[in-house]
Amino acid sequence: MKAALPVHSRRSLLRIGGALAGATLATPALARMTPPPRDVLVLGAGMAGLTAALALLRRGHRVTILEHQDRVGGRVLSLPLPDGMASEAGAGHFRGNMPWVLAYARHFGLPLIALNDGLPRYLVNGRVADAADLAAWPWPLHPQERRVSLSSTLNRYLGIHGLDTLTVLDPRWPDPWTIERLSSLSLSDLLRQAGASEAYVALLGAHAGPYTLASAALRIIPGLAYHFGDQNCYRILGGNERLPRALAAAIGPERIVLGDPVAAIDQGAGGSRSPHDPAVCSAETPWSPPFRRASLRTSRCGRPGRRPRRACSPGRCGATR
Repeated sequence: MKAALPVHSRRSLLRIGGALAGATLATPALARMTPPPRDVLVLGAGMAGLTAALALLRRGHRVTILEHQDRVGGRVLSLPLPDGMASEAGAGHFRGNMPWVLAYARHFGLPLIALNDGLPRYLVNGRVADAADLAAWPWPLHPQERRVSLSSTLNRYLGIHGLDTLTVLDPRWPDPWTIERLSSLSLSDLLRQAGASEAYVALLGAHAGPYTLASAALRIIPGLAYHFGDQNCYRILGGNERLPRALAAAIGPERIVLGDPVAAIDQGAGGSRSPHDPAVCSAETPWSPPFRRASLRTSRCGRPGRRPRRACSPGRCGATR
């Protein structure tokens, strides 16, 4: 199974979403540039997989999505509450600096709710303070960290390493030099090397989440750049899960196979046994793309080349009959 298409992760969906969204609204000029139709497997029915599949369909390719869960959406999960409201169990909000997410919401006519963000109350090391009341922060910060927002201080520490919150969102980042310098560092390592106080490191961890500090710096920094880059936050009325369901309905439930984990991708030289030619992997995996001459096996199919058994039902994909 030859892979001639780029591989997208959830992070790269945000970073290069313009290309995907542009493909969904392809102009006649783009249509003239479309290559011959091909059979494509998309692994994962999260936002990256769904947008990639829709873009491929709009360019005339034949697409099948394999999803290991029994629903579409990946990390986007909305829990319904009374009166039509919803609590978000994943992807709690999106920001104004994510224009292609907003473009998809407009395209599908999904109403938005504006949220107030940037005013949390921190409980760190037994002390409490409001994020907005910088002068009252009780933690032992360095003098240059006092009366300055977390995001501004983060930018200063990134600058010491030759980074900033705009550069790290460029599709060409990281460059080889940056990878060589920083690939072995966690975010907490990077901050401490730049001179951050332990109090600031703890505050940033409290603000961004429990696994942020231990995450690889090159992986987590673009997410922080989005998080701190725009304080205008939104949700979709009725739940953010309405967006992946709308994408799945546009793709067609018959093209989505649920409950079908990919058990293995054999990248050996024995040739391809899968009926599909390229593959787009939308999940973060330990395999190294591109999948040249690879065969694919799913847990339900049992062996490479066998067609999936069960298509996505309208209830799980959000489609209507």
